[in-house]
Amino acid sequence: VTVKQGSGYFELALSSDDIATVKYIESCKEIEIIPIRSGELTVQVIDLCLVSKPATLVINVVSVGIIRVEMADKVEIGKCISSVVRLYDENDNLMVIPDPNMIDLRPQFQNSIANIIRAEMDPAKPWGIGEIHYVITGIEVGDTKLVFTVSGGDEDINSAPFDLQVFYPLKIHPRNGTILV
Repeated sequence: VTVKQGSGYFELALSSDDIATVKYIESCKEIEIIPIRSGELTVQVIDLCLVSKPATLVINVVSVGIIRVEMADKVEIGKCISSVVRLYDENDNLMVIPDPNMIDLRPQFQNSIANIIRAEMDPAKPWGIGEIHYVITGIEVGDTKLVFTVSGGDEDINSAPFDLQVFYPLKIHPRNGTILV
């Protein structure tokens, strides 16, 4: 958060010390906020040289509360399907994710019959709010479960297990036939 105007000499007063670490960086006139846990924090910026009312900043620190997954439940060997993971905060609101690398979202298969990689974000087709996209490729025939996990402050947050079936492609033999009447 950028601090504009004032004398340049400030003191910060926090409503709580355990929600975020807050410090003023004089060289760039910015307030650095590092979240610790979920909650609401009020920061007052007090100018040490001027007699004026403190500037107040209210910060809501939220973490992932719910992970919802949307994808097909079947994939052919060698083919790909897409998966959309939506992240919600503790208040069931979609989370704004400026950079997907900020969140340690880990996909885990029950057994390794498929591969999963995070899709690249296309600037021409941006993802929706709270979304992270993945591509799943079938490797071996079988059934598995997929769970997405985010490390939380006190405990890990898991999605509901999602069933996935990998199967052979449909083939007909012989492909051509003649029937006499």
